[in-house]
Amino acid sequence: MRNNICVYAMWLFCGVWSVSAAELRLPALFPGHMVLQRNQPVPVWGWADPGSVVEVVFKDSTYEGVADAQGRWQIQLNPLAADAQPDTLMVRLKDGGATHSISNVLVGEVWLCSGQSNMAWPLRQTDNGRAVGALANHPEIRLFEVEFRSSPFPEEDAVGVWTPCTPATAANFPATAFYFARHLHEQLGVPIGLLGSYKGGTPALPWTPLEALRKHPEFDRAVTRVQQTSVEALETAYAQDHARWMQRRAEHPDEDPPPREPVHWSRNDRFPTGLYNAMIAPLAPYAIAGVIWYQGETDTNHGSAVYRTLFGTLIRGWRKAWGREDLPFLFVQLANYRKRSAEPEFTTWDALREAQRQTLELPHTTMAVAIDIGGEGIHPGNKKDVGERLALAARRIVYGHDVVHSGPMFKEMKVEGNCAHIHFDHIGSGLTLMHPPAERDGSIPERALGFAVAGADQVFHWAEAVVEHDRVTVWSEAVDVPAAVRYGWGINPAVNLYNREGLPAVPFRTDSWPMKR
Repeated sequence: MRNNICVYAMWLFCGVWSVSAAELRLPALFPGHMVLQRNQPVPVWGWADPGSVVEVVFKDSTYEGVADAQGRWQIQLNPLAADAQPDTLMVRLKDGGATHSISNVLVGEVWLCSGQSNMAWPLRQTDNGRAVGALANHPEIRLFEVEFRSSPFPEEDAVGVWTPCTPATAANFPATAFYFARHLHEQLGVPIGLLGSYKGGTPALPWTPLEALRKHPEFDRAVTRVQQTSVEALETAYAQDHARWMQRRAEHPDEDPPPREPVHWSRNDRFPTGLYNAMIAPLAPYAIAGVIWYQGETDTNHGSAVYRTLFGTLIRGWRKAWGREDLPFLFVQLANYRKRSAEPEFTTWDALREAQRQTLELPHTTMAVAIDIGGEGIHPGNKKDVGERLALAARRIVYGHDVVHSGPMFKEMKVEGNCAHIHFDHIGSGLTLMHPPAERDGSIPERALGFAVAGADQVFHWAEAVVEHDRVTVWSEAVDVPAAVRYGWGINPAVNLYNREGLPAVPFRTDSWPMKR
């Protein structure tokens, strides 16, 4: 038993792969129907006998590389122009051995789509999703969906297949990524590839590389846990579990099935670095345009400072894996959720939204606000607005389009008497009031919602608020001299401030008081 476990664990966890009899192997990312990234060098890689000379042929060009001592080879294609005409990518051994012919290859824009359940949520379970999917004949939009796995150690390959978007397949596409891709496809006129790597209910820690965690003392416990995980530790734990099971079975013949062998690690979605190791690391260095990320609900019980550090660490770690410090990272701020409070409040969800907003200090990041599309359920049915807001952000920061990509964002507060004047960036063509998407009927709200004001006593009261050109004036009869203003605060706040382009204002607070209200 010991030898069997050791061999299996080494194969599964350490990424030690033997080359098959065909003498040439490619990662799962390189089957038919794939999309390659345009306008960037394109890595193609795989495994062969050490010293083997490998050739890649694509678009009338031939490239050559040699497998190293571990049997890994990597060849970089020159930057490619977008091309919706299917072509074949040929990978072969130069001496006439094995050949892989990869058909129906397109060239366009490739995005990595990751996070937890709101990223994974399928189109069929969203507002009007089945009807949209039935008409979604977009074969130039393609999804490589990574099969869920976890590992204590980085793996070399992922499990998944490329699927073109058609009326028969679209309903199972992740909805946010679908609407993101559809918008970009319409606006850019090029094929869109999606690398879908997500798992419901997961915190950010399992998605973060070990080397990135090592740089921050607050994650020492997680780092130690990973470092103490070895084949020997797995064997010992299994042997102990199995011995206890045998003892119970002697007394109770109907005892549950025996404990699983170390393969059970592949289903542990909370192990630090585990999801990164099995579902992200194997995707690098596949050429991509950037990342869209929708996650955070599971981390709402952590402090905002911890999440802010962790999220930034994750972003830097992924950028290092791709060798691109400027890799665009677009993310969704948490939507509103649960019942609406009758009084101003400060929740852990506010703290996490604030940490997400603060992450914008990292270069080449941007955020899609979703504070107006949620409800009492944790999975908003409106993924269309989320996906399209992410697409607007991509068009602005990645593709240089002259579009408004963000809602109003707090800039400064000026106090006059009992009024606070709030000024904003990203006002587009002007501030306005609108009903949230689900409530829009063409009418204009009678009053601004979601503003609260406090004096020096730090007690917040709902405020009156009016839009005046590029600012909002806020006051309350209960506050003589405003000391702080908050907007969109609470787990499910009522909000209706937008720019005229229809993008919601980013929740904000002007204070830095402790989280007690």
